[in-house]
Amino acid sequence: MLELTKKVEYLILHRNIECGDRLIADDAVEIRHIGTRLVGSAPELIRHYIELRGIGVVDIQQLFGMSAVREDQDINLVVNLEQWNDQVFYDRLGTNEEFTTILDMKIPAITIPIKPGRNLAIIVEVAAMNNRHKRMGYNAAQEFAKQLDAHFEQMMLSSQLDAADDYDEYESLSGEEEE
Repeated sequence: MLELTKKVEYLILHRNIECGDRLIADDAVEIRHIGTRLVGSAPELIRHYIELRGIGVVDIQQLFGMSAVREDQDINLVVNLEQWNDQVFYDRLGTNEEFTTILDMKIPAITIPIKPGRNLAIIVEVAAMNNRHKRMGYNAAQEFAKQLDAHFEQMMLSSQLDAADDYDEYESLSGEEEE
């Protein structure tokens, strides 16, 4: 099992770097409040290094090249990972808004339940992309909710029209019986 864990951790790291993600910091992140932004960076001593349990300390810049690291990054999303709990209700639509306060700034936050078999690298990447869409004005959950509302509204209207047609048919049949 330990061998599998080391391999999975390395594969996730390698996959993320191949997809264009870059390491800013591992374990320790220095956060600065600059104007209206929060910026994260690694302390100089551990910059570009990552510790992979079972493998040891790795210099990502030396291993993957300059494109695999970055000096700093705006902090736009806090991702909380927690063990999957069947007793907890997790947001399925993405309409709940959570925030974490860091240095007196509210930062969007999400909680992702984890369990074996879930591809954590891709899930976190999709969460980051979805957050970017929200910052740029598109919210997929809100769009989906609008489509659901329109669909149910159409169903209600259709149902009302059907009921009215049934009533008209009943009235016409009732009128024929009286004659």
